[in-house]
Amino acid sequence: MADDIVLTEEEQAERLKAWWKDNGTSIVVGAAIGLSAIAGYNYWQDQRNQAMEQASSGYMRLLEAIRIPDSAKSRELSASILNEYGETVYGAKAALIQAKLQADSGELDEALESLILAKEIANEPGLVHVANLRMIRIYLEQGEFQQAQATVVVAANARTGFESQYRELEGEIAFAQGDISMARQKYIEALASLGSDPAYAGVLQLKIEGLGSIGITESDSERNTE
Repeated sequence: MADDIVLTEEEQAERLKAWWKDNGTSIVVGAAIGLSAIAGYNYWQDQRNQAMEQASSGYMRLLEAIRIPDSAKSRELSASILNEYGETVYGAKAALIQAKLQADSGELDEALESLILAKEIANEPGLVHVANLRMIRIYLEQGEFQQAQATVVVAANARTGFESQYRELEGEIAFAQGDISMARQKYIEALASLGSDPAYAGVLQLKIEGLGSIGITESDSERNTE
C-alpha cells in the first residue's frame, strides 16, 4: 500500500474496505487461533504448576512418614506419587525411597526394580548417581559382582561430585572378590577424591588401615617409601 499517499481519503477508505473484505476473515481466524493457543498454553502451565504443587505436597508427607516406623504408610505414599506424578522429579525421588523401604525389608530384587525405574524417570544426574550407587550395594549384597562392576562402568563418565563414592564401592567389589591390593588402591583413590569431609575421611582411612599389609607387593612397598 505504498501508493496510498497519492490517494484521496475516499479512495483510501474504499481500498481499505476491499482489502478487509479479501483478508479480514483469515485475520480474525488467525487471531482466534493465536488467542486459543495462548489460552491453551496458560491452562497447561496452570495445570502443570498445580500438579507439581500436589506432587511436592505428597512428597513432603512421604518424608514425614519415613521418619516414623510405619512402612505400610510410606509404601502407600511412594506408590501414590509414582502413579500420579511419576514423570516429575518427585516420582524419581519416591522411587528411591520405595527402593530403600524394599531393601530394608530384604526385598532386594524389588528394590533393584525401583532403582531402575528411578534412573529411567530421573532428569537430574545426581538422582541417577544415587540410584547407581544403591544398585551397586545391592548387587554386592547379592554376590553379583559382575553386575556391580558393570554398573560402575556404565557410570564411569560424568560422575563429578560422586567420584569418591564410586571409588569406594570399587574397593568393596575388589575386597569381596579377594583382591586386597586393588581394594586398598581404590580406597586410597576414594580418600584422595573425597574433598572436604573429614568425618568420612576417617572412615576411609580406617578401611585402608584395616587391610593392614595384606596384599602389598614388594613394588607397592617401594612406591610407598619413595
